[in-house]
Amino acid sequence: MRLSLLLFAFCFFSCTYRMHDSKARIAFDHARIPIAFNNFEVSGRTIHYAEVNTGHISKPTLFFIHGSPASWHCYENYMLDTDLTKKYRMISIDRPGFGFSDFGVATTVTVQAQLIGALVCSLQNGQSFYVIGHSLGGPVAVKLTADHPKEINGLVILAGAVSPGGEHEELWRRLLMPVSFTMPTALQTCNKEIWWFKKDVTTIPADLKAIKCPVFIFQGLADNMVPPENGYFAQQNLSSASSVKLRVYEGVHHDIPWSRFEDIKNVLMSFN
Repeated sequence: MRLSLLLFAFCFFSCTYRMHDSKARIAFDHARIPIAFNNFEVSGRTIHYAEVNTGHISKPTLFFIHGSPASWHCYENYMLDTDLTKKYRMISIDRPGFGFSDFGVATTVTVQAQLIGALVCSLQNGQSFYVIGHSLGGPVAVKLTADHPKEINGLVILAGAVSPGGEHEELWRRLLMPVSFTMPTALQTCNKEIWWFKKDVTTIPADLKAIKCPVFIFQGLADNMVPPENGYFAQQNLSSASSVKLRVYEGVHHDIPWSRFEDIKNVLMSFN
């Protein structure tokens, strides 16, 4: 992911943000949408997640995975949408190392997919299960879907970093390691996982080729964090998927989950 100095500065001042459950609940109570917060324990790690329509065994599931740095709260607008809440159980997680999932304890994308995979298996309710991943949550979602073909029925990639050719060494990340203790914790975690991802991304093409379910890809052509080549690369390598649809947008940056909310929502509503 090509992170300019301007975007790096933006992350530096904003990435410490995470919302406590009690504060997050206020918006949902106001909208009269029941929300539950849970912790899932796996391999000595904790995965914190928010769930709307918990206990509705008759509803299919939308499972959201955020980027770096961020938390489950990034998908609040989806989980508060009345059309989506009528149709789906929705779950948004704090990825390992972020939010309240062992905050600050970084790990690789591959390990994250393994940990989250255990959660996905535990959440099965006999209905369809769809995964949505943004930015660095994109490759996690790809690996997750490749590893769990029986549990996951569809994948949506939102500006996902999946192309090995799109990753550059960025030695400045290594130079930051000795002084990382001076940074906000979320930024430390972000820097570490992106550095490790430079090697992890080489395994993504095999994962893309292993996916068999329908896949939707959304990509902004003005995205300078995850360049457009990532969307095209995903489309080309999803050779076994039952269907692949790529939507690209002129002038759209990395904020595609929010700037193109209605388009993404329409795709989610088309499932099942």
